[in-house]
Amino acid sequence: MWCVLSCEGCKGFFKRTVRKELVYVCREDGDCVIDKNKRNRCQFCRYNKCLALGMRREGMEMIIATDRLCLTENKTLHENISI
Repeated sequence: MWCVLSCEGCKGFFKRTVRKELVYVCREDGDCVIDKNKRNRCQFCRYNKCLALGMRREGMEMIIATDRLCLTENKTLHENISI
């Protein structure tokens, strides 16, 4: 759904950013080095790198909607089961 191969850390970061509708600001000039060792230093540049590499909000929004639907269905299912 992300359209990009990525590590679990970046996948989770992107998912949280989209799900919570977070907005970041770069403290430098907007072109911080984002690599395995420095990826947590600037969330703005990390998010922009995700987008530049092809991650798409649209795919993430579908996953979030599906997750919410599954949670609702599971809750209903559990409420209807009597022990």
